[in-house]
Amino acid sequence: MSLSRPAYRSKLYRDFRSLEARSVHSRIRFFEGHEAAIRQLPEEEFFELFAAYTEDLYRAGAYTKYKTVADEMIACCLERQPSGEAGWDLFLATIFRKADSSYQLEEYGPAAHLFKEVLRMDPFHSAGKAGLRRTLYRAKSENVLNARAVSVLLIMSAALLTAFELLAIRNFFPSWVKVVEWTRIGLFALGVIVLAGSDLYQRRKAWLETKRFSREMARRKRDKQGI
Repeated sequence: MSLSRPAYRSKLYRDFRSLEARSVHSRIRFFEGHEAAIRQLPEEEFFELFAAYTEDLYRAGAYTKYKTVADEMIACCLERQPSGEAGWDLFLATIFRKADSSYQLEEYGPAAHLFKEVLRMDPFHSAGKAGLRRTLYRAKSENVLNARAVSVLLIMSAALLTAFELLAIRNFFPSWVKVVEWTRIGLFALGVIVLAGSDLYQRRKAWLETKRFSREMARRKRDKQGI
């Protein structure tokens, strides 16, 4: 962030900054232990420390808490009307981290929405595109889930048939061994094919949807700029 730095900084500010070489958990504990006082600091000091605190929460993997404070961080950025590269980067990074926090918490609907917000603002945001692809892949459609259920059923059927073959067919119906073997192999192979096919389908679907969305956002941005 490109923030003006007056000659004097409060002791509380300096104490927090002195922890920068230590773990993120130390800084989180310090901020939360002095939060009331930190909120009374001058605007610039509070904003810097709050931005550092939110980043520390994300880095520590405290995703639920991060999502809560990210909303306040976004509001602070909007109130300040982020200008310049550093201010814009912080605003965009906060939304991206909130999206990734939702993904880590397996909240795929909100995560996809937030990753799309990132791409609306920056259609070439590579981490945003990767995040959206990852989220859309995890948020499996009903057809994919049904295909996976069928594949599991086929593989389990092959396993049961193997047990039946060993316990009964080989001992009492030896002439049926080859038929049962080929049936078992066929069921297992079909189950693997269905499983792999559904996974490839979901990956390709996620990739195409992300590509289409980012291209559309890039086109709209060019049109808005009159390029």
